[in-house]
Amino acid sequence: DNGEPVPQSSGAKVKVEVVDVNDCKPVFRNSVMEVKIGEAALIGDLVTTLTSIDQDVGQNAAVTYSFLSGDVTFFTLDAATGIVRVNTDLDYETQQQYSIRVQATDGKFFDEA
Repeated sequence: DNGEPVPQSSGAKVKVEVVDVNDCKPVFRNSVMEVKIGEAALIGDLVTTLTSIDQDVGQNAAVTYSFLSGDVTFFTLDAATGIVRVNTDLDYETQQQYSIRVQATDGKFFDEA
């Protein structure tokens, strides 16, 4: 450089990754679900599968389901899959319909149907 300062520099790439935060609530596809099942249904038979959509991604979109109230003793619910099954004998002459309130939650937000 013959005694004269030579500008020196170095470069680097910076990668910025934007990650999802849990800012969307799960939403049931239908706020009212009507299902018909025969009184001859066996314990363990499928009644329905609850479905909801959460616009978050990854773990923030993981939804669990639960019964809130109603005729819950007649049915079981798999919290992870939303699968509802018959839990006891159903008798049309004793009870013609059942009503259950359900909830979907992602751990922060929830929806009810």
